[in-house]
Amino acid sequence: MEIALYDPECGYYAAERPRIGRSGDYLTSVSAGAAFGRIIALQLVEMWEVLGSPTRFTLVEQGANDGSLAADILSAPMPESFAQALDLHIVEPLTVLRSRQSARLARWRNRVTWFSSMEEMPKFVGTHLSNELVDALPFEILRHDGSAWRMQQVMDGNGRFVFCDGSACPEAGYPVRAPGTLAEYRPTANAWIQSVAERLDRGFLLLFDYGMPRSALLEESRSQGTHVAICHHRQNENLLENPGGQDLTAHVDFSALAIAGRAARLQGVGFTDQHHFLVGAAAPLLRAMESARSLPADTTQFLQAFKMLMHPEALGVRYQAFCMAAGFPVPPQLSGFASGVRSFEGVLP
Repeated sequence: MEIALYDPECGYYAAERPRIGRSGDYLTSVSAGAAFGRIIALQLVEMWEVLGSPTRFTLVEQGANDGSLAADILSAPMPESFAQALDLHIVEPLTVLRSRQSARLARWRNRVTWFSSMEEMPKFVGTHLSNELVDALPFEILRHDGSAWRMQQVMDGNGRFVFCDGSACPEAGYPVRAPGTLAEYRPTANAWIQSVAERLDRGFLLLFDYGMPRSALLEESRSQGTHVAICHHRQNENLLENPGGQDLTAHVDFSALAIAGRAARLQGVGFTDQHHFLVGAAAPLLRAMESARSLPADTTQFLQAFKMLMHPEALGVRYQAFCMAAGFPVPPQLSGFASGVRSFEGVLP
């Protein structure tokens, strides 16, 4: 999976063709317009204030694609003191994506630094942000054979790739299920959150992705797992077809992230669906719009994009917002999680 997605020459993410948008393979919250980035900018300002308004606030984005989300954040209205403190670090190993990000962020080039991995980065005070990163981290597919969960290995089946049972995977810690049940196990996500925690001196890890707590992922209704390949807005259950030509993804196990984060000494801040996060984080902006006698020219576009982000059949409740923190005596409360219907404790198994 890592080769198929991330090979610098033949991997899916290194391809020249567009992957996001109507002409690509799938839509994201960024595809709806600048509203998503503008609301995240509001949450970042609050995070900066909670940290005591430091003179340097580092925004680390990983999985930045072409830099559109970062551009939307940097273009958003913000206090001048925050703008002066804000630096952007992008973690991007692929040359082709660095080139696109550099072109997209040319206006802010003096405040952007690129790194090939989290391991290259110095410690920072600020926020690590990702949107649909974790679902694309490589994962193992497990199959329960009646006695144990076994990793699925890839072999040559008469000229085509096929899956076969490999070694047992007790480290996943999954409960017994009916023979033939499939599930995903993503140890790469545990290693990733550890690498972020090691470099986050004070601040937040904020991510958006689709997924659910482990108990829901292992329900009988998902006995064939959640892994899927996507190409041209169509889902394909054969992950081994057309390597490098289709996206490979599976739902995020937020329980695993919470456990790994706590093991790395991060504090739980919030877990809710994207709808409730955006409502909470955007509340000051929406109140200002209601009371304003005249509205900016881009207000209509913002409200149209906001409506799409809120829609339950579009992006509103399919995506989750997840936040952890480091360096606080008590985990702070953030506006994005004020109106949520869940607590962070609810994500723990």
